[in-house]
Amino acid sequence: MKLNRVLLALTAFFFLTGFIGIGIGSDGAKRSLDLKDTSGGGASGEATIEPFESKMPDLRTLGIFVNGLKPASVYSLWYADEQGKRSPAGVKTNHFTTDASGKARYVTTVYEYEVDDWRYLDVMHHPDGNPQNTGGMIQVLRGDLVYGTHP
Repeated sequence: MKLNRVLLALTAFFFLTGFIGIGIGSDGAKRSLDLKDTSGGGASGEATIEPFESKMPDLRTLGIFVNGLKPASVYSLWYADEQGKRSPAGVKTNHFTTDASGKARYVTTVYEYEVDDWRYLDVMHHPDGNPQNTGGMIQVLRGDLVYGTHP
């Protein structure tokens, strides 16, 4: 009888700790999220967030792979919330250029607290090729940082 209670307690512990660690970076685990097309162009992608290195526990590596975007074009990566507010995703830079087939791989460093403070990760197109011009950028991909992550 006592063994059954111990097994039940251990099972409950492992079950609950699996749900507690769902937040990105809170358990130090690698997380991925799908980037879904929002512009009707058939693009897609995936973002991966994982620990940067043990000596810098607040930093995360954010890597994305995208395809189906406009070839040889400039894009940028942004955090976003439900009200449309945005902030650049990346410590030093947040923009990249697709290759001749519309694919790109991009890696940057982000702070864990910033990832946890936002709801979405958006990929924005800069039709004029200038990532500094945010007035004309167009959202093309979106990932859900809260509900769209998976190991």
